[in-house]
Parts: sequence; C-alpha cells; structure tokens
Amino acid sequence: MIARRVVRLFLGVALLAALASPAAAQKLTLPAADPLMERCVRAWYYAGTDAIAKLRMEIVNREGEKRYRVMTMLRKNMGDRGEQRYLIYFHEPGDVRRMTCMVWKHVNANDERWMFVPAANRVRRVAAPERSRFLGSDFTREEFAGRDASADAHRVDRYELYEGHPCWVVESVPKKPVEHTRMTTWVDTTTFIPWKQEFRDRRGTLFRTYTTDKVGEFASSAGRKYLTITERTLWGRDNASYTKLYFESVLYDVGISDADFAAAHLHMPLDAWYRGARP
Repeated sequence: MIARRVVRLFLGVALLAALASPAAAQKLTLPAADPLMERCVRAWYYAGTDAIAKLRMEIVNREGEKRYRVMTMLRKNMGDRGEQRYLIYFHEPGDVRRMTCMVWKHVNANDERWMFVPAANRVRRVAAPERSRFLGSDFTREEFAGRDASADAHRVDRYELYEGHPCWVVESVPKKPVEHTRMTTWVDTTTFIPWKQEFRDRRGTLFRTYTTDKVGEFASSAGRKYLTITERTLWGRDNASYTKLYFESVLYDVGISDADFAAAHLHMPLDAWYRGARP
C-alpha cells in the first residue's frame, strides 16, 4: 500500500508539473462527469456481489461528549441496475441492542426502509426523509446506502492533489431540492474512491464535510481483492460535531441470500436466523 501511494504521489506531481504552463493546462482533457460519478458510487458502495461487515460508529457532539454504536451490516447487490438490499443489526450499547434497520435501495426512486425498535416490540415503516440524520449521527439515512449519481447534475471542475492523492474535483448540483445546493467531491483518478466531499447551503456556506480517512484491501473467499473505505468521518457545521464510521472487518462474496432480507427477520436476534459467514 505504501508503494502504491508513492507511485500515485509521483504521478500526481508529474502531472501538476506538466500543467505548469497555461498552454499545457488548456490541453488537459477532463473526463465526462456522469460516468465518473457513477464509477465513484460503484467504488464506494458496490464492491463484490455481497458483503457482511462489523461496524463501529462514534458520535461526538459539540461539547465533546461521545456515544458509540456497534453493528453488523449485510449488503447484497440485486442485478446490474443498482438495486441493493441492506440490513443493519445493532449489538451495542444497551439502548439500541437488537434494533434492526433494513433498506431496499432503488435507483431513480425513493428507497424503502423498515426498523425494528425493541422497546416498542414492533416493525415500522420509516417515513423520515432520506436526507434526515441516521439515529442521531451526522450521517444521513441516504448516505448509508449511497446517493444515486443520477440525483445530481455533475461537472468536472479541475484536477487537484488531495493529501497526495491525484483527484478529479467534481461540482454537483441536486436535481431536486435537498438541504444542500452544491456538493464538491474529490474523486481519486485511479481507484475512483471519494477522498473528500463538501456540502454548501443556499448562501454558499460550508456546513457539512465528509472525509475518507483510511482505505483497506480485503479478499473474497475466491481471492478477489476489493478496496474498502474502512474509516470515514462526517463533520457537522464548523466541525463542532462529527461522526466516525469504522469498518472493523469485512467479508465479500459470501453468498448472502435474497431471503435474508425478509421483514420477518427484523424482530429476531441475528444469531437466530443468519447462518452465513461472519467477519
């Protein structure tokens, strides 16, 4: 991984040097924005045919007080149209233990979401907006399954190094009104991993920042390797609050079944019905 980063840094510096003159800069061919952002979303959320991961979430408020969540996430890609299924089972702490969330992700349509709340002992359909905060964290519900690339109009603005990573900087404007009016994404030119995103409101003020803090490589049972964002942070306004999400372990291509994403499983402990591989 160190050697790979050194090569990327060398290539980035070389490209910046090549663009030092105005004539050279004018010859730079920017990639098509829509396919670039589609590849970014694929690299971010679609690795493998399915995955099971152990996650840890750390939520820090403006006063520096910390809360945490420990959960298992199952994810399955449904064909090649971008449809997916997600199931998140909470293990800790006690106030969320046995809570379960399920998402049926749709493309060009609202996702379907269900939640089991142990205190109420019932499964309910989630009617909250997709851009609402996820269980008090700085992440939105939509960001757990990924925002459709087609939901925004994109424009590649420039080439730029971000912490040594050669990136295309993409400006995106939502096609339908949401809480931000513009989003800027630094997309790795080689891996298409998003290293950073900035969200601005109607006044152009920065109010949310996403960063990819660490990337790891994991192999499937068949030996195929997948890049995975293993540590990510969502910063609130003025960086006064933030949420960190850690992928502590991930297994890919384990053969998760369509039937695993059934409403009947939501009110049951994970160990009572899931018999597949565990991270």
